[in-house]
Amino acid sequence: MTLTRKIYSCNLVTDFLDYLLHDSERETTLVVCSSRERFLEQLYAAIHLSQPDHGAEEPHEQADGDVSSQGFPDISLSKYQRLLTKTIGLLGRSRRVKLVFCQTVETLRAYISVLPVVWAKHAPASGEQQVRQPLLAVLNLLELHRLSSEFSAQGLSRTLATMVEMAASVGSDLLLCECRDATGVSGIDSGQRLWFGNVPILSSAIRIGGDDGAWSGHGVPVIRVVQRWFEFDDHCPALQATTNS
Repeated sequence: MTLTRKIYSCNLVTDFLDYLLHDSERETTLVVCSSRERFLEQLYAAIHLSQPDHGAEEPHEQADGDVSSQGFPDISLSKYQRLLTKTIGLLGRSRRVKLVFCQTVETLRAYISVLPVVWAKHAPASGEQQVRQPLLAVLNLLELHRLSSEFSAQGLSRTLATMVEMAASVGSDLLLCECRDATGVSGIDSGQRLWFGNVPILSSAIRIGGDDGAWSGHGVPVIRVVQRWFEFDDHCPALQATTNS
């Protein structure tokens, strides 16, 4: 059984969810590297951006069966909220996709470490054969590290090595994805751009001049660290440009 370790290239979180919900037919654990509230904000903003008329003022529609807490029809529900509700409903009803939220690097590493025990409890019964190996998908791993002191070659390697070791022990595929901040809070340095930035070698490195300054000491490209274990998909133009340069 050949296991895969891939990085999926897409722009918005809605694109990644669509892939997991419709283009994959296996048991999937999706680890979202943020709080549930932040994830919903990103999802709502991504739905808004993905609509052709996202620049226009949100129209409010009354949906059949939408009722307010007072028992009257809810006329304040925008079409974007309706799309958000639909997406959340698909996730909630999915028997294949389990959603997990990890707000810190430490929480992410701890969860990955106990996954073999969790999956062992839900393994196929004796005599049953699993059609395809399970998938562990992690959304915005780099963004989570970027907000901590672990955004370094040392810190990223520790997390990625833990994931690879866990996946090998249980026979799971791995999939990483970095989606842009649809709310605009993180600025332009989010999403796929993070794969092609530089990080210090050690987690103890500090920035000269504060958070916006340059790293002290030598830095290495994130892509070089990640490619020790993972392969990028073929339709990532930024990767092709980097590889050919």
